[in-house]
Amino acid sequence: EHLDYGYKNDLSPAIRDSLTRDLGTVLAACRQRVKADSGFIALGQPDSPATWRLAARQGMSENLVEQILRWCVQEDVAGEGARPRLISRISPQDSLGRTVPALLNQVVGCVCLPIARRDRVHGVLFLSQGCDDSQSRSRFGQPDLDFLATYMGFLGLFLDENK
Repeated sequence: EHLDYGYKNDLSPAIRDSLTRDLGTVLAACRQRVKADSGFIALGQPDSPATWRLAARQGMSENLVEQILRWCVQEDVAGEGARPRLISRISPQDSLGRTVPALLNQVVGCVCLPIARRDRVHGVLFLSQGCDDSQSRSRFGQPDLDFLATYMGFLGLFLDENK
């Protein structure tokens, strides 16, 4: 599902018209590449939490996305010290499990990465793998994180260059 968000008003008119559709395509490609069950892309300004807007989501409710996004901002995944996170098993003891307890029954593991160029953060990508009886840990690994970090770096460069 593709949703409108306020951030695109900062972009050039040619980019603005296709960005929502394109971010949905980026999200689908990332999900397919790392075999994620669900995820979202949100854009905003790290120093202004009110600017964060959902750009694309697949397989998640908007309410759940909002809760996860708050966690991303709190944990500096989407802040000035932005860094990728790979959580192979979400538990009630970690900050994500405490902040978004609804994930405990829905998701085994997740990756969360900033969409950034150098120190300028444009947004965040969150992908998750659902629970099933056969797995106790996420299938995400370091190669997935490396691929996604590179891909989000290119997306950050694109957004930076098209301001």
